[in-house]
Amino acid sequence: MHTTPKQRRKHPGRHETHKQNGRSKVAFPSAARIYDASVWALELDIALLNLYIHSFELYNFLDNKKTPT
Repeated sequence: MHTTPKQRRKHPGRHETHKQNGRSKVAFPSAARIYDASVWALELDIALLNLYIHSFELYNFLDNKKTPT
């Protein structure tokens, strides 16, 4: 016996946990990925801080050249 689309029903109380809108849900990242992302973010912070320090030193150097002592 064939059922029509109206007769087909999902199991009661079953939620779409595995697929939503035809796409699989993204799994929570592993501890290794979180660690790698943290290290990358820390390295980026250090690089930006060094860039800021060097640009400040350059600004002071150029400012000192302008003002006579």
